[in-house]
Amino acid sequence: MVKRTPTQILADATSAMVQNHDVADALATLVQECGEALSADAVGLLVRSDSGQFELLSSTSHATAELELFQVQQDTGPCVDAISGDSAVSVSGSANIRARWPVVGQAIVESGYLSVLASPLRWQGESMGALNAFFAGSASEPQEQIELAQAFADVATLVVMRAPELGVSHVSDRIRSALAGRIIIEQAKGVIAYQQTVDMSDAYDSLVRTATRNRMSLTVAAEGVITAAERRPSPV
Repeated sequence: MVKRTPTQILADATSAMVQNHDVADALATLVQECGEALSADAVGLLVRSDSGQFELLSSTSHATAELELFQVQQDTGPCVDAISGDSAVSVSGSANIRARWPVVGQAIVESGYLSVLASPLRWQGESMGALNAFFAGSASEPQEQIELAQAFADVATLVVMRAPELGVSHVSDRIRSALAGRIIIEQAKGVIAYQQTVDMSDAYDSLVRTATRNRMSLTVAAEGVITAAERRPSPV
């Protein structure tokens, strides 16, 4: 199989987003594609809801989700800075990461990452979220990485907003829709983890394989897992 260039990955991701009408599934695919294009080890996506709270919309793994949620709990970190500053945040080196975000930075380094890059999701002059990429090493071309990551962040914004006629007042509705899909996916991961006696990361991979094998969206596959579990008779 011929290895795709970052530009080809971005083009393929953009094309797929146009055809995918399931917000949660589209974002799950997008963060995976972003990780491949950037050669990142993990990618997560945070948005700010209408209440001002940060919410996790998607991530490439359960471990990444925990890091993103830790940023939410601490109200600090790469994504939080990218959103509040409306600009890309790129930090390399364990000492620099710890110095900028003492608590969150320590968690990032302990998770095995030595570089982070967060790009804002911009909509009509406001930052509504951020795409966060984590690297086990340093990026070889920092500026090129920043520009490519921003391109993926822009695509993520369009996925959330979808229709061009949507105004700022509709942002919360789109975010709620994406959050609902993520919750279903998380529930399905829990079911799979319990049934197959695996961790949440392996459960997510299993769910992705099921969706791919049956040519269905991740959300639909998750709903199927939950429905099947509900129909299964309880042990006597």
